[in-house]
Amino acid sequence: MKYLFECHFNDGTVVQQTPEDISKTDPGRSAFYDVTSRADDIVVFGIFNNQNTYAVDLRDGSFLVNNAKFTIPSMVKTEVTHEDKSVTEEDAPFVAAPDQKFELIYFRRHSHLTIVGPALPKELSHQIEFYIGWKTKVGEQEIQQTIIAA
Repeated sequence: MKYLFECHFNDGTVVQQTPEDISKTDPGRSAFYDVTSRADDIVVFGIFNNQNTYAVDLRDGSFLVNNAKFTIPSMVKTEVTHEDKSVTEEDAPFVAAPDQKFELIYFRRHSHLTIVGPALPKELSHQIEFYIGWKTKVGEQEIQQTIIAA
């Protein structure tokens, strides 16, 4: 695999994917099962290889790429009441509440470039992008952010 994952939980437990990709709690499943079965307890989730590390911190919604920590500004719709009592929806910066709950987003997207026609199909390239990030709710609005490790 191009990247393996590592997941840290709030009790200090760590789940680290191996090339065999086998769950420690249910050997008939992948290692990611051990992550999803404790989704509410995730603190930091990351993917890594010999060159790069990409991680998301679900305590505050920040990202880490090769140990450089950053956040991505987001906007949310907010109702604003004016002096004349009219109400409008305006974009406002998203500021996480102290108890904001962030949920993990992690998936891989495969892209295949294939020639099809009268001859047998021929694959020219296959690319895998790894996405990690978070989603949360502000009122009825869902916000999500992901970064891509190609």
